[in-house]
Amino acid sequence: MNENDGAVGKPVAGKSAPVLVLSRVTFKKLKLEIRSETHDQLTKYVTFYQQAAGVKPDESELVDAALVRAFQDDKGFQNFLSNGGGSRVGKSQPGVSGVEGGKGGGQT
Repeated sequence: MNENDGAVGKPVAGKSAPVLVLSRVTFKKLKLEIRSETHDQLTKYVTFYQQAAGVKPDESELVDAALVRAFQDDKGFQNFLSNGGGSRVGKSQPGVSGVEGGKGGGQT
């Protein structure tokens, strides 16, 4: 997927451009919970993005773009994928809820 395919919004002159590039794609529904502080930041980022790009993004688009960026920037994860770690995706694996930290995903 090219990050710029179907990109939403362009920077407005004189404004700082958002780091996230949003694409209009088909999404899968994911039910999860995030910390209230993270949700507050997400809400503020929606406002920032709208002011900077001139388009109001959907929260799902922002979360998707942030995850894509995190996955791309995570050298350990990229190494894992290049060593075949991603070949089992879709097969019987524990879900994200099995990750340490439990509900809310806070640090321990």
